[in-house]
Amino acid sequence: MDYRLALLLHIYRGLKLSPPDLMALMRLEDLACNEPLNVLHCLGQEARLYIERTPDWWRHSSEVLQRSQERRIRWSYVGQSDYPRGWYSLRHPPLLFNYQGQPVWMERPLLAIVGSRTPMNDTCLWLQRELPRFLQDNQVGIVSGGARGVDQWAHRLALGERLPTVCVLPSGIANPYPPGREDLWEAITLQDGCLLSTYPIHEPMRKHAFLQRNRWIAGLADATFVAEANRRSGSYLTARLAAEEGREIATLPVSVNSMQGLGNLELIASGGATMIRDALDLSAFFQRHRGLHSGPRAAQSVQSHQQEDQVDGPQGGASGDIAAAGGALRRHITDPIGDQHH
Repeated sequence: MDYRLALLLHIYRGLKLSPPDLMALMRLEDLACNEPLNVLHCLGQEARLYIERTPDWWRHSSEVLQRSQERRIRWSYVGQSDYPRGWYSLRHPPLLFNYQGQPVWMERPLLAIVGSRTPMNDTCLWLQRELPRFLQDNQVGIVSGGARGVDQWAHRLALGERLPTVCVLPSGIANPYPPGREDLWEAITLQDGCLLSTYPIHEPMRKHAFLQRNRWIAGLADATFVAEANRRSGSYLTARLAAEEGREIATLPVSVNSMQGLGNLELIASGGATMIRDALDLSAFFQRHRGLHSGPRAAQSVQSHQQEDQVDGPQGGASGDIAAAGGALRRHITDPIGDQHH
């Protein structure tokens, strides 16, 4: 049993880990994590008090991991080989996450696609006509949020081209939101894509989760394409979050007389987004940023963080990304739902 992971699962139940606690945990060799005492030795006073009040902590974690295994859900955390490299450059990356399916971000570059839940006909027609051409030419994966409208268009068009897609949920994987889309969830996992969440597997959707989910979407991808965004919409906010995290943004022009999509024009007018006319434009835009944060080439971008954020002391454990993990921890990793429970 990985007792480091078992301990981290208690973040969802109120365990508070200080930066020194986390750094000590990440320095442990993987084999050392098979012994609970080695893991507990890393903890400071506040975390030790939690363990004293929760003597069956490992049994609870074992049950969570058993339920996850039954659903073929895998857990990962900072420093593990399947932790998305693009997340290391985020200002507040998630410490812990789980996924069902394949870790697409390790195998190929990703483009994030976001947009309105009620897109205009012109937007849908553009996606139907141009996105398959872009996917055929570039063989990339798509990451989006599974919401109705543009998100689901993006997922389904990727599946139609037999390419993997990642759906980042605002809920637990065993309780996916939005409900009633079991056919989509199954198709995503069967076609070498995955469902991903930073929440306990049965967690219901909560409103604040959308903001966090949008940041993870932007962080997973090399660039973000905003198909349609109204001002002060979730899609427009995702574009701003992507820009804050150093990701490039592209969007479609719309008519100034349009009742929808005026956030697109605002992004273009402010210089915050590249204007896209067709699949060729989108390909040219993406090729300038391909592989910087996802896919096999992303390791090159991690090396710069390793040089800046080198961790002192013994390395190992956490599958070779310990320096990047240390850098992420030093940038004040915060658990997005540390005050929630299973």
